[in-house]
Amino acid sequence: NMCTGEGECAAQYNAYGFAVGCNRFVDHYPFPDVNTSAPNGVWYSLPLGGRCLGEPTGQHNCTWSYVDAGEVTLEELERTSPGSDNCCEGRCSDFWHDVMDPQATSARVAKTLEVFRRKYPNSPGDLPEPPCDFNREALYAEDGWLRKDPWH
Repeated sequence: NMCTGEGECAAQYNAYGFAVGCNRFVDHYPFPDVNTSAPNGVWYSLPLGGRCLGEPTGQHNCTWSYVDAGEVTLEELERTSPGSDNCCEGRCSDFWHDVMDPQATSARVAKTLEVFRRKYPNSPGDLPEPPCDFNREALYAEDGWLRKDPWH
């Protein structure tokens, strides 16, 4: 099954519950299937039907929850790097310079954590990354799809 949303995943959700899913970019499967500016990135899928209040129980409809820890706005991030690279509503910032460069992306993540820690000094600032144990080989046959850049 290659479901990617509430509607087309209904049969899977009915059979297995609203399980949290994940995807490691480094695996290049199912997407992104090419290198990205965040090579160690992970996507997590949090199906709405699995959200519960308090500690998740693992029951069909209680597989994840969250506590609001605060927010950092794009405007706050862009103020950390004044410049002329990206302008919006009269404000310019170089925060997004080299958007596809992995080192620049890592620097933006570090800057985001720094801004969060400064804004919320009594919060932990960062938490351990939840494990992603997705194993394509255990669930899907070999993918025979020929991948190529549509622009070249």
